[in-house]
Amino acid sequence: MPLLSLRPRLLLSLLLLVFATLQLHAVDPTKNLAPRYRHWVNEEVNYIIESEERKQFLALTSDAERENFIKLFWEARNPTPGSDINEYREEHYRRLTYANQNYGNIGAQDGWRTDRGHIYIVLGEPKQKANYPESRNVRPLQIWFYQAPNPALPSHFYIVFYKRSIGEDYTLYSPYQDGPSRLVTGLQGKNVQKNNLDVLKRSLGNEVARTAISLIPTEPVDLNDYTPSMQSDIQHHQGSARQSADQADAGTTAAPTSE
Repeated sequence: MPLLSLRPRLLLSLLLLVFATLQLHAVDPTKNLAPRYRHWVNEEVNYIIESEERKQFLALTSDAERENFIKLFWEARNPTPGSDINEYREEHYRRLTYANQNYGNIGAQDGWRTDRGHIYIVLGEPKQKANYPESRNVRPLQIWFYQAPNPALPSHFYIVFYKRSIGEDYTLYSPYQDGPSRLVTGLQGKNVQKNNLDVLKRSLGNEVARTAISLIPTEPVDLNDYTPSMQSDIQHHQGSARQSADQADAGTTAAPTSE
């Protein structure tokens, strides 16, 4: 099954893209659309539609034009042009359905809004998932491992999520913007990043502590000091800022696993 493709652009960050999504839609220019079209552009394709495509769609004045736009939108992404079976579209809706069924409020079908849902829709099923329920002095963590032969992304990389509090959903973690202090509870680390890196090492081991510094397994890190990797953030953003244009292999599909 083909994968949702990615194409490099400016040094943007997937993490920043996630953080900016709600702000982007704070003033909703789709409020006058019929519910079907508002749902399509805001909740179904919002992570894969190009900004120029979105602008063009919002400028249309009739439902017939909108229906034709949607048809052409998917056909432009069809790995087998002219075929009635569009594997790109099928894979996208599989991911969207999975996100809504496994993240967020299943009754509200809003899993696509969550950080985990966003990453799943954009990158697909990770090769591996590691769950770290709340342990001594450390917030609940999930670490997703991806393999991506697409040159726009590192060949191997992690995505880390953490819970700020028990009642909240998982939040995307950035080594550069957050640091170990975001992952550690209590006052043991005194809000000093290096101290909290030591807490992570003692509580969950060196491998988890390493991901708090860099999301790229092959990048050299110093576990005795907190020197965060901006490069891992940049590479994720760079490789994932555009998801809809290319149809080359991106490299992360597997059968869904249980949470």
